[in-house]
Amino acid sequence: EKEATNPEAFQRAWKHHYKFNSHHPEYWIDADGTKHDMDIASLCEMICDLWAMSFKFHNTPLQYIKSKGDEFKDIMSGNSYNQLIYMLEDIDKKGLIKI
Repeated sequence: EKEATNPEAFQRAWKHHYKFNSHHPEYWIDADGTKHDMDIASLCEMICDLWAMSFKFHNTPLQYIKSKGDEFKDIMSGNSYNQLIYMLEDIDKKGLIKI
């Protein structure tokens, strides 16, 4: 709701959030565009965020990532993206509790 009433302020706050929180892929991109690998703790926290988003959109974290097309692939290092997909596929196969 706040985004609709003041989109510029929302965008500034959102950019600040992802640039200062390591569970967002954007945190790992240098000013020159160099992408760095995310550490495992940040990937795990990202999965928690994705899990929350999946409740909002009534899907799984893997389905959510796939619904975004190449958006995540384009902003993450190849290693980080591959690790994220591996982890999400494992969760889909085994369930979250068995991981």
